[in-house]
Amino acid sequence: MKQGNVMASKSTGPKELPSRLTERLRKRAASLAGSALTFCMPPFILKWLLESALTRLNSRGESYFTFWPRPKHCSGLTPARFPLTPDFRGRAAIVVQGPLALENDFTLETLAWYGRAFPESPLILSTWDDADAVTLERARALGVHVITSHLPQLRGPCNLNLQVLSTLQGVLKARELNATHVLKTRADQRMYSPSAMRQLSALQQTFPLENGGSQKERLLALSYTLRYVPYHLCDFLIYGQIDDMITFWSIPPDPRPAPTTPIAGRDLRGAPVPEIVLCSSFLNTTGWNLKWTVTDTWKAYRERFCLIDYETLDIYWPKGDRLSEYRNRFYTPELREMIGFLEWVSLWQLGLCDDGDVDALMNFPMNHSNPQIKASLAAIFGEFPE
Repeated sequence: MKQGNVMASKSTGPKELPSRLTERLRKRAASLAGSALTFCMPPFILKWLLESALTRLNSRGESYFTFWPRPKHCSGLTPARFPLTPDFRGRAAIVVQGPLALENDFTLETLAWYGRAFPESPLILSTWDDADAVTLERARALGVHVITSHLPQLRGPCNLNLQVLSTLQGVLKARELNATHVLKTRADQRMYSPSAMRQLSALQQTFPLENGGSQKERLLALSYTLRYVPYHLCDFLIYGQIDDMITFWSIPPDPRPAPTTPIAGRDLRGAPVPEIVLCSSFLNTTGWNLKWTVTDTWKAYRERFCLIDYETLDIYWPKGDRLSEYRNRFYTPELREMIGFLEWVSLWQLGLCDDGDVDALMNFPMNHSNPQIKASLAAIFGEFPE
């Protein structure tokens, strides 16, 4: 599910179209020229060029650049041979859902890695009837439980109905396999941490749920959770007790399209934004009194969820801005700011800051590129650099 779907792009005027088209063509031409130039170069030369370019940028530019190589194939990865802690006492299944990522056998290599790194966890691939049959057979040969579903006619906002259907089918299969807990991940993302399942289990046990209504245990989600958007819990990866996971993913199909214009926070109640639909529905079902404010959202995160850093699980996502190690990390005030794990721990330990001014941010759409919006936000954030 694409993050930040409440941040619709600004409308483009007729005069801007030629210049934008020219810029896109220029970038495309540069990309093709770069590809042609580097096609025949051996990898060690390309690596040397990259290191040289970054060294030059770091000495002359205004930013520091780094890079980090990750093995493409399971054969280049090593499970935790001497783990610090024993295995989780329950039975935690891993559900890998969504369309297959076929380039470099990404999904298949991910499943092979999980099978080596987490041998106690049943692996479930929940995808679609039209998925590549050869890849599915190779997955079965790895011992993966493969489920295929028919694509629903109504895809829902940002493919919400597809995500819900494939995830729920996987979670129900996990229950059939006597799993007590489930980790839901995407078929186009990979956790590289060999201790991921222990880390998730330990976090859930460290922060027991209190006053959870009908919710059994905390749900763990990624820190790709937007700080200033009501109930915008990241849905890339969710870990939880099996009954809670069934509740979270048991929502009716949503026939609406995704928003096409910027939406202010105060108007997001009931809006067709997948993260908000899933989180608010779960909270409402389990007895939380939704107030649709930023402060109430933070309170819900403190009491019902735990946010774990994307980097802790060492997640790689070969999609979109794939060359950025930290896709949503900012060093200036930003409405798209996320909530990191240590910030969540502070929230859990110290409680909410008594500052009602934060709810004033709900008057703005999650898009501050408009100069008038930027000027208004400056009064709340203080200095708002270009």
